[in-house]
Amino acid sequence: MPEILVAYSDCLDVATSHDYSVLFKCSNQYDYAGMEYTGLAIIQEIRIEGRHVKERFPGEDEDEETSDESVLGLSSDIKTQKLLEIEPTPHYFHQIIKLLLKHNKVEDENGETWSMGEAYEMEDLGDNNPFATAKIWLTKKEGEFFTNVFGEP
Repeated sequence: MPEILVAYSDCLDVATSHDYSVLFKCSNQYDYAGMEYTGLAIIQEIRIEGRHVKERFPGEDEDEETSDESVLGLSSDIKTQKLLEIEPTPHYFHQIIKLLLKHNKVEDENGETWSMGEAYEMEDLGDNNPFATAKIWLTKKEGEFFTNVFGEP
């Protein structure tokens, strides 16, 4: 009797909507990562199982100390960031997510544009588990910053 071989593949869940998932549309001005682009018209879409809800607003202040030891404020800005938390996913899919998030234009399903400004942090689920979770803080693109430059006009 011949030996029976059973093979498994990643599960695909085809549906019109998925709870706890985020859709990103990515495009690039130039060819990138083996993908050919003829401008920003071609869009890659990826639906990631996870959350993109939690926000934070880090700020940067630029000050200068004067000769009389007082501090002079030069500029200040506040960025809007949102945490993308990715559910357990195969390792190769994390590489795909990272490549797409590094595109020039990354837009979520709400029409907000994001950039990958911090490290993509993966966490393995164990030595014998082919899945990992990930977290990354995405920064709202330029033009969505609140900036104040001090001084005389």
